[in-house]
Amino acid sequence: MKKKEDGCTRELSLKEQKRKELYAKQGRGSQFTSKDQRDNWIKKELKSLNKQIKDKGEQIERLSEDLKRDAKKKVELDKRIDECTGEQDSHRTNIDDHNKGFYELKKRKDTLQSERNDLCRKEMNLQQSLSALKEELSKADQTLRSMAGKPILNGRDSVRKVLQIFKNKGGHFESIADSYHGLVIENFECEQSIYTAVEVTAGNRLFHHIVDSDKVGTQILKEMNKQKLPGEVTFMPLNRLHVRSIDYPQTKDAIAMVTKLEYEDRYDKALRYIFGRTLICRNLEVATQLARTTGLDCVTLDGDQVSSKGSLTGGYFNKSRSRLEIQKTRSEKGEEIANQEQEMVKLRQH
Repeated sequence: MKKKEDGCTRELSLKEQKRKELYAKQGRGSQFTSKDQRDNWIKKELKSLNKQIKDKGEQIERLSEDLKRDAKKKVELDKRIDECTGEQDSHRTNIDDHNKGFYELKKRKDTLQSERNDLCRKEMNLQQSLSALKEELSKADQTLRSMAGKPILNGRDSVRKVLQIFKNKGGHFESIADSYHGLVIENFECEQSIYTAVEVTAGNRLFHHIVDSDKVGTQILKEMNKQKLPGEVTFMPLNRLHVRSIDYPQTKDAIAMVTKLEYEDRYDKALRYIFGRTLICRNLEVATQLARTTGLDCVTLDGDQVSSKGSLTGGYFNKSRSRLEIQKTRSEKGEEIANQEQEMVKLRQH
């Protein structure tokens, strides 16, 4: 029904339009007095209509061109939008990557900072430990200096300075430095139980300097004098030392002192030169008997000595001031210092 009503409404509108046109035509018919007047009017109207048609055509062309340009521009803008969208996605990806990298770097920085703080703590602890060790070493050295005598320890220090001079010069002088092997006390070890016997036997010979030859000792002394360095020095040139082979008595009450010492074979002459003719005996009676029958010097663990010539030396020996004990402490502290200094170098390389 609605559809039929709409159809009738349209038809009515068309009829109404037609009616108006007929009235207009009828009105124009009565408007003109002649055919020519009517034709002129029609021509004039046609001309006006043609101009309107032309104007509309031109307007349509302009609008068409505008539409084409707008369509082209739309394509370009759509393309640019797609490009910008791609760039936006790329930038967003880059931002995400940079954020990820930033957090990874921050995490790495925090880790490195933690490691650095840990290394700083370790370095500080090492420095404190090194300072304490060096102080202990200095105290041990001062104690040893007071026990051995200032001239002897000054001589040791002077020899060390000369050796450094030779090493700096290089060449022949460096080979001289390499032919120096340190003090006797630095080149052997023994059980603590025989420290006293060893010390009373060697005396200050513990601080004699072992060298390969007398020429080496002479060169060192010359340089000491040249540099005007203080101290007393006694060299034991291995090429000049002569020791005899000794048949030691086979008894449970005594043992050759040199057999209780641990040292490198190349220092055998020096150690036998000092300790080779001494027996460690169970007691003073055994020492007296063996000194008389073997012609060797004898000593007890308490430090009582009986020489092969018959003299007897003894008395109280303060074991708390043992030079060998002090030297052992110096060696241990020196080794600890060297290890910790090496560890310090490794820490600072991180």
